[in-house]
Amino acid sequence: MSRPGEQIVTVDDLHVEFETGGRSVEAVSGVSLEIREGETLAVVGESGSGKSVTALAMLGLLGNGRVSAGTITWDGRDITNASNAEMRGIRGNEMSVVFQDPMTALDPLFTIGSQLREALRVHRRIPRKQARARVVELLSQVGIPDPESKVDAYPHQLSGGQRQRVMIAGALACTPRLLIADEPTTALDVTVEAQVLRLMRDLQTETGVALMLITHDMGVVAEMADRVAVFYAGEVVETGTAEQILTDPRHPYTQALLQAIPRPDTPRDKPMPAIPGVVPTLDEMPSGCRFSTRCPLADGDRCELPQTLHDVGGRQARCWRAETPAETRRIAEVAP
Repeated sequence: MSRPGEQIVTVDDLHVEFETGGRSVEAVSGVSLEIREGETLAVVGESGSGKSVTALAMLGLLGNGRVSAGTITWDGRDITNASNAEMRGIRGNEMSVVFQDPMTALDPLFTIGSQLREALRVHRRIPRKQARARVVELLSQVGIPDPESKVDAYPHQLSGGQRQRVMIAGALACTPRLLIADEPTTALDVTVEAQVLRLMRDLQTETGVALMLITHDMGVVAEMADRVAVFYAGEVVETGTAEQILTDPRHPYTQALLQAIPRPDTPRDKPMPAIPGVVPTLDEMPSGCRFSTRCPLADGDRCELPQTLHDVGGRQARCWRAETPAETRRIAEVAP
């Protein structure tokens, strides 16, 4: 784990809306985060919980979405409504991203070298020969074998793990201060996943880059994170240090996620624990606690009221039961 430095990005009470069917729906509701130099913040939750939308808002890549309220501050500057030109100066240069599927992120018609050189050309404007040397250096840095020849390879000529390493190399080309990794190991097998996670951890130690790691895998959280923000249905439901979240979760959803982690001592004939139901759709959010429709501990009266994120036990949680750890631990007893 790293030793965090100065705060470089702050997301405060962020709300993001998208137009669909002639009306607006809110995909992110009141999210607040902060990331410090050199630390790893794991953002965890199921698909549709608002993790990636929050990251896209930070990058200025919302497309047909918009920030309807709240602020995003980068290195002391308010970039909530920054122009495209201003965001191009930040994105890829100071703040970079590694997307989930490198096969769709990499252009199949261009060589690896030409795509990495483009990032250097746009942000650093260095000569072509010097750019090639830098690309070879980057490929070597991320563990690509025979980087001199791989510069001229096309994406389909590389393995899945090598393509993900190329994506990481591209993200680090301009020595950013923050790397956003959106499910970077989802498409990889277990062995390659471990290699990529080790690579990111080593590069973070070497360069001091901060890492925002978006994942649904609590095992990855345990391996990589300094701090954790747990998302559910567009809200942060719990945030704290990795140790707090993994050993003493206070929100029933966090507890349910941890219950669903495969364990080597589980009998083969015992079914894997699963959280019943699905995340509510954007246009059908419960009026009170958004997890209440799936929570085994839901209390009709209390859970009909909106829950606030409040300080408890050295972290923040969005549940009235969070004050009493034994209450949230009961989920292990009542879960199917």
